[in-house]
Amino acid sequence: MNTVRLSAIQAELGPIVVSDAELALLYGLPEREVARYSRGRTRLESPDGEGPTALAARAAARLLAARDLTATDIDFLIFATNTPDMFFPGSGVLLQNALGCRTVGGLDVRGQCTGFLVALDVARRFVATGSYGRVLVAAADTPSHFNARDGRSPRLACAMGDSAVAALLEPGAEQGNILAISVHTDGSRAADYWCEYPASRHFEGPELSLRNRLPVAAVAAGKHFPTADFAALRDLALERVPSVLDEALAKADCRRADVAVIAHVDPDVERELGAAIATRVGRVVTSDLLYSGGASVGVLLARSVASGAVQPGQTVALLTSGAGASWGAAIVRQQ
Repeated sequence: MNTVRLSAIQAELGPIVVSDAELALLYGLPEREVARYSRGRTRLESPDGEGPTALAARAAARLLAARDLTATDIDFLIFATNTPDMFFPGSGVLLQNALGCRTVGGLDVRGQCTGFLVALDVARRFVATGSYGRVLVAAADTPSHFNARDGRSPRLACAMGDSAVAALLEPGAEQGNILAISVHTDGSRAADYWCEYPASRHFEGPELSLRNRLPVAAVAAGKHFPTADFAALRDLALERVPSVLDEALAKADCRRADVAVIAHVDPDVERELGAAIATRVGRVVTSDLLYSGGASVGVLLARSVASGAVQPGQTVALLTSGAGASWGAAIVRQQ
């Protein structure tokens, strides 16, 4: 089995800054209410017509250029998103085309809020077994295009932004090794944070001409927009993330991590988790940006590496939880 390293990582952020005041005007809400959800974090959004593939493609292009590689050097790519550009085909093949890759495989991962960790886990197994030499992992979400902006679920709409991360996995024993990844799901809690429609399991009537995976009644009820139970998401994180961190540390044969990178849709939960795991980590890093789903923890790692908040040789724990319900931890020794 090959040792697997995360040899490069690059973030891409939504290009449009949207202030609390602008969003409040759009929603017809008091600015103080929007600010209560955003907590002073920056809201970045993508323009109309630009989905997660565009963000991921820009991140990946910069990553490849920094490594003096081209898209033809990629042997396989994995794309994690919860807000795909379209129902199908998957964003993985769209990214393959956008980058100009060879006719290599493009795999989509629907890991929800743990999407980046799931994609890393799948990719490292391909590299470890020698199936592929260089695997590009991308995670991107554009929740600003996805969340309701008509007053329904205002907390989600106010507390999220758009971003992407691209990472390159290769064999090698240098710094940057992926030491362990642990991800869990509990499908009985799917409705804690979900979007029910469009849905292939539903149709409006028995006649073929009436069948519609986006029924008028469901749209009228707003079921094509995500909803979240924030109390349930908090409980999940505080119950499960400390134990999955212990599990990942044990797999990595580490007593503690130098740095914990935590991403959660609720900034209060990030703070509470930081306190809960204080004995297992040297320090905690959280973002100055709003949450962007499964891409968030990878984006935060990329920006922490770029800013120097994470130093070469440090052992980093990546922690996140949310929709699925899912929760996970990865232990990486920074390059």
